Amino acid sequence: MERALFRWTRTLAPHLLLSRKQEGSNRYVLSDYNVKARQLHVPYFITLTILGRSGMTNSNISAVAILASSFVAGICEDFLARDELLYLGPIFTFYLLAAGVALASLRRYPTLWPVAEQDLEVLQASLKELSKRWPSAIGALKALQNVMSATRPAPDTTTIAPPLAWLNADQSLLFDGFCPDICRLWASYHKETTPPISGHLNGTNNENTEIMTAEILGSMRYPGTARQSRVPTPLMASYSGSAGEPENPLNYEYVGVGNWLLNDWGPEVLWN
Repeated sequence: MERALFRWTRTLAPHLLLSRKQEGSNRYVLSDYNVKARQLHVPYFITLTILGRSGMTNSNISAVAILASSFVAGICEDFLARDELLYLGPIFTFYLLAAGVALASLRRYPTLWPVAEQDLEVLQASLKELSKRWPSAIGALKALQNVMSATRPAPDTTTIAPPLAWLNADQSLLFDGFCPDICRLWASYHKETTPPISGHLNGTNNENTEIMTAEILGSMRYPGTARQSRVPTPLMASYSGSAGEPENPLNYEYVGVGNWLLNDWGPEVLWN
């Protein structure tokens, strides 16, 4: 999947690129606004968010999931400013919910939470706009708000947040070629993490980049043996507790596509 994603970023038509290399330098800047190009990149970053969620077990935070979700919020902010959200399909209600659930896990980081809150405000406002056309966005908005409430720590409790790590060399390739200006959390998250193994964005030098790229492209031409899919069976997110049993804050009435993510990102990941 990661190889296919990497290849996709290298085969897009020029007018569909989210970023372009600035003339006379190795820095990437945002391409001229194109609603189709921006819309096309949302599922790309959401795929990274979902793939990165495997690194969020045992209360760890996934840099891939967080940064990809912040890219989605940045794209949606432009949609809001141009009043173009109503042109998007109903699947975007899931995209915005997935990005919001990932960002909600940053509440226990005091220096990052104010920035994440700004992204979450954009996602909530976007879901409100989508709900004018797609009623499923109402359930997604409620689910996101409940997740945010559930991550709020109890009074007089102290939690030690696990250390944050930056993207490794392979993960950095998935963000290579994208201008971080549209990702509100990029600089803040980088500041709070250990130094990256290698950099790719905005002209940072890496003498092995061409070799790594060649190896990835080579493996695309000669793929390995296909492995059995381990995608979980979708689960309904409805409460079925016994009478008198306190309701789990993660059991919502959201029954839209991809509601399994609310079960995957349970309490132990979001706020423990």
